[in-house]
Amino acid sequence: MVAAGVSLVVIVTRGIRTRRVTSLGLLVLFRFAAGIVVALVTGDARLEIVKDLVITGSIGLIACATLVLDRPLIARIRRDVSSDPGGFDRLWTGHRSFRRLHQRITLAWAGVLLVEAAIGITVSYALPITSAVLITKLLSPIVIVALIAWTEWRAAAWGRRPRAARSGGLRPRARGARSSRAG
Repeated sequence: MVAAGVSLVVIVTRGIRTRRVTSLGLLVLFRFAAGIVVALVTGDARLEIVKDLVITGSIGLIACATLVLDRPLIARIRRDVSSDPGGFDRLWTGHRSFRRLHQRITLAWAGVLLVEAAIGITVSYALPITSAVLITKLLSPIVIVALIAWTEWRAAAWGRRPRAARSGGLRPRARGARSSRAG
């Protein structure tokens, strides 16, 4: 709870300073608020475990929902943490394959987070509480680290592709213009 409080202070301070809240910041705030509500409402140990997994599943559903937006969740997060947001925007605007890459990555994150939530909830009620706590507390960081590593590997693989392959055979689109087939 202390770590979540520190994260909350950092996010709020950054939001006030920059007058902007990032997608990742909103997810942290969502998780923090849900945790406080459950902690205040109940003292059930299994519900405490399940709460985190329901939040994980909710984030998976949110990721799915963002697939219909101009920029899906993982693209927003990667842009927010990029050392060159302008460069990320240029790639996003200029390369259809870059946009498809982030749609696929977001879909993978959504699926994996939903599966993690389902497995964790099942474990929480099927095993003794000490085993459930151990397994679910190990599962979440392993899944997140694996997803981050896979995401960075996929993005790096895209960047190593020849320029023509990265553009997906399409000309880079101008701001506000629709993509069209080359030649």
